[in-house]
This record gives sequence, structure tokens and C-alpha cells, in this order.
Amino acid sequence: MKHKDIIRALPLVADALGRKYGVRVHIGGNKAYTNGKDIHLPSLPLDSDETALNLARGYLDHEAAHLRSTDFEAMVQAGLTAIEKHVWNILEDVMVERKLAQLYPGCRHNLAWLVRHVFLQEFEPSSDVSTEILNWILCRVRSFDVPELNALTQELAQYINQAFPGLLPRLMPIISSVPQTCQDTRACISTAKKLVRIIEKYAQSQANAQETTRTGGTDETQHAHNEHSQDKHHTGADTAIPTLVDIENLTEILHAPADKLPSGFGDRLGEALEKLSSPSSQSLTVAQVRPKSNTPLSEQDIDETRKSTTALRTRLQGLLQSAVDVRSKIGRTGHIDHRRLPRVVTTADSKVFLRKGRRQGVNTAIHILLDASASMHGSCMELASKSCYALGHALVHIPGVSLAITCFPGCIDYTLPSTDESHRSVAPVLLRNEKFHNRFEITPNGSTPMAEALWWVLQEIHPQPEERKIILIISDGDPDSYNETASAISAIKGFGIEVYGIGIASTAISRLLPYNQSAPVNDLGQLSPAMFGILQNVFMTAGR
Repeated sequence: MKHKDIIRALPLVADALGRKYGVRVHIGGNKAYTNGKDIHLPSLPLDSDETALNLARGYLDHEAAHLRSTDFEAMVQAGLTAIEKHVWNILEDVMVERKLAQLYPGCRHNLAWLVRHVFLQEFEPSSDVSTEILNWILCRVRSFDVPELNALTQELAQYINQAFPGLLPRLMPIISSVPQTCQDTRACISTAKKLVRIIEKYAQSQANAQETTRTGGTDETQHAHNEHSQDKHHTGADTAIPTLVDIENLTEILHAPADKLPSGFGDRLGEALEKLSSPSSQSLTVAQVRPKSNTPLSEQDIDETRKSTTALRTRLQGLLQSAVDVRSKIGRTGHIDHRRLPRVVTTADSKVFLRKGRRQGVNTAIHILLDASASMHGSCMELASKSCYALGHALVHIPGVSLAITCFPGCIDYTLPSTDESHRSVAPVLLRNEKFHNRFEITPNGSTPMAEALWWVLQEIHPQPEERKIILIISDGDPDSYNETASAISAIKGFGIEVYGIGIASTAISRLLPYNQSAPVNDLGQLSPAMFGILQNVFMTAGR
């Protein structure tokens, strides 16, 4: 697959995974995060390679696993310290991913690739051996499912054993039992607390041993020194006791705030995606849904559109009939053809019946995308709204056609900067299979995020069951980004979806869609011939 085609599959991949896992996925901005309900992916350059798509898929798998299986209430009630929460997150990551893989075995491969990529290609060791204890726990529990991490785990263990002899043997029994014991969030919390207690006790005993060495020892500190001597004998380490600096660093890690601890697995994934995100104009962003209030057209407007609607429906239905009907066929069933009755006597030919031939029906899903940007203010928006209503009213009554209508942008919060994702949004006007209505009076606002809106429409129309899928754009001018919009249209066509356009008092749409795929409309009277010209090819080739 070419690089330009790989990332264009992301909206469909994200939508499919979101539907499968029961979560909402957004693509836009420059951050990767989840808010407990939705998963947000950053905008990614259109020339991204397969690594970017795999990272995005893996991130969705990982975060969806948390949204499905993590007991967030139990985690909050546990009142964990920063270090306890960090270790809990390591264990929880593995637990939720295993549960997801049990339900959806296909994601196991994605997650394994992700672990190998993060730890074998992008992992950077820390100069602080205390921090490496946490990295060792992370790699050790990950190595149960991805054995390629064993070498890195052993390397970290050797480094830690030199500085903190005897610590890892104390942790190993609990770590080894993680696959069996950590089956839910509460079990992960309990195990994390046990691991942290072991590290805390070790740090305290080594601090006491240091004090023994410095002062000559008391009964209490001598006990700590003897305890360390046993650790030394067990591990074969040459170092008598950890250095004072190492002990201080370990104590500091145990009491450090979250931002001083190493990044967790999910954070590392998010950081990797954010590094790929680019503020350039050549990036992929999917519009968010931000509903806006639309009002009914006036009776005068509806009366005005009725003539156009009737003419358009009549021509489209006639076009549809000619597309579906074909020449009648002679056979042994059907209606008697009286002209062929004499042949029964002369030739004993029993084929004296006529069957009306019919091609396969239209079976088409259509999505009208209506430009409601600020440039449409006034007569353009009025014409666009009426045209959209007339066209929708005509199409919705054609058998075999399912219809959805969406405008862009959606409701905009002007208290937020223009770079906010709310400015790249859509608002449903007519949901698919919704009863047709007349709420087409739309207030124009904002810019023209056509590319973002098209990516969103792709997510809506692609899974529809109809064999043929059509997107019809109604717009007066150029989109915010011509190149991004052209890329979106190219990608949509690559998925077998047809794209057509109506230019409202403008021919600008022809820059994106050639003359045989678009037409200008300067008044309502031109809508019927314009749409007939565009859809004639659509319906005449249906079922061929």
C-alpha cells in the first residue's frame, strides 16, 4: 500500500474500532488522550507511513481496553500515592489488554507489535538506576506476552542488581504471579501496593545499613546490616551496600509526584503519536459533531420549492424507471404473448410467455453535505437551504435510496480560539432513515472545513449496506484547504464512493470536481436540470 493511501484509511479504521469497542473516536488537534468516554487521536500528516497507522490502531486498542475494563471508581477510592498509581497502571495496562484480546483476538497482534515498537525501537534507558526499577517492572510484566523483551529485562536487572542487590529477588515472586492474580482493577491495586511496600522497606533497610556503616552500628541498625548481608550472599553482588546517593534517589522516587516518574505505556504511545502530528496544512482531521438548531422553512419557501421538487422528482423517477426497466424476455412463465400462440401448433414451442425484464434496483445510499459557512450568508444560504430541501424531498421518496443530510460547520463556540476543534465540525440536518422534515433554515457561521467534514461523512456512509454510495456537496466556494479537500475526495473515491457537487452561485466547486461531476446553480429553477444532468449517469448505470 502506498504511503498516501495508508493514513487515509485511518478514519475508517478508527470508526470501525470505535464501533466494535463501543467507544467514540475523534481525530484532530495535536494531542493523544482519553477523557474516560472518548478517545482522541492527533491529526496526522497525509504522507505518514504504516508505522503511524499501526501506532494509532494500537493506541485505540490500548485506550479502549481501559474504557471497557478499568474500574475507575475503585482506582479513585483507593487513594493511591503517585508511585502506587504508577505501578498500578503498569499492571492494569496488561490486565485490560489481555481481557480485550480474549474478546477480540485480532488486537493481540496489534498490541504485541506496539510493545515491540515502543520498547525495542524507541526505549531510552534512564541514567537514574532508581527509575530503572519501574522500567524493569514494566518490561518484566510485558515480557510474559512479548518474550522479545526478555533481553532488555535482563539488561535492566543486571544494572539494578549492581546498585540495589537483593531488591529484585524480593519483587520477583509477586511479579511472577501477576498473570494469575491481576484479573481486575482491585487486584491490580492490591498488587501494586505490595510491590511498593517491598521497595519502601528495602530503601529503609539500606538507609539503616548506611547509618550502621557510618556510626559503627547499634542493635537496630546492625539488624539492617545483617539483612543486607543476606541479600549480598543471595545475589552474589560485590557491592557491600548501595551508595548513599542511590538510596537517596530511591527514596526520592518513592515520594516523587507523578510528573517526576517515567512515562507509562499509554503515555509513551501518546507521545509517539504526538511526535508524528504536524501543524502543516497537509494533515488528516475528522470533523466533530456539534449539533446546531435549525428552524423550519417558511410556508412561502416551501411553496417556492414545491415546483422545483415536483419537477425534480418526476425527472428522477422517470430516470430511475428507465434505469431499472429493460426489454421484456420470452419464456415459459409470465403473461401470454398472443402473437406467439400459433408457434405452439407449428413448432411445439412452449415459450409463449413474456417476463418483464428488470435490472437490479438503485440500492443507493446518498449523503448530502451542505456548506453553512459564513460566506453563505444571505441569498446563498437561502438558495442552498431551499435546494437542499427540494433535492432531499425528491430523493427520499425514490425506492432504494437512503438519505442523510449534514451541514458544516456545526455549532461554534466563539470564546475558543479559531484553532479549536469546534471550528472544524459538522451538524446533522437529517439522520439516515429519519422521517423527512422541513427544518432546513440554517444560520451560516464559521469557516469552510470541507475536508474535515468529508472525512466524517466517509465514516458515516462507508458502513451503509447499500451497494452504491454517493456524496453530494452543496457549496458556494473554496474550502479552508484545497489540498486537504482534494486528498479527502481522492481517498473517498478510492473506497468506491462517488462524489458530486452543486455550486451555489459559484463555479468554484469545479476545481475539486470536474464538469461532469458538478454543476453551478444560480437560482432554484436551475436545480432540476443541474441535478438531472449529474444524476443521469448515476442512475442509468445502476445495476449494470
